[in-house]
Amino acid sequence: MQTQAVDVLFPEWHIWEQYVVEEQSRALQLDALRSSHPVEVPIRHAKEVDEVFDAISYCKGGSVVRMVNGVLGKELFREGLGLYMRRFAYRNTDSSDLWSCWEEVSGM
Repeated sequence: MQTQAVDVLFPEWHIWEQYVVEEQSRALQLDALRSSHPVEVPIRHAKEVDEVFDAISYCKGGSVVRMVNGVLGKELFREGLGLYMRRFAYRNTDSSDLWSCWEEVSGM
């Protein structure tokens, strides 16, 4: 999301081009390794959190979010994200809740 904010504030920086070169290409490199893992990983114990929030999670996760934004378009993406935040404010959620909100606003 910080990349989106920078793009809105400073479009002349062409931040998405930099993102593709740095983050998305890194995601592809990391995903090709035997040590790669899915973006969503079950956490059974609190101590496992540090193990799964690594470069693979951030690079792959950010790339997936960028793709969803590209498919839905900026307006529906933001509308779905807003719905998710309103609907689940002060509550625990899982990934399917966010996907459901994007599906609801987009009709996909």
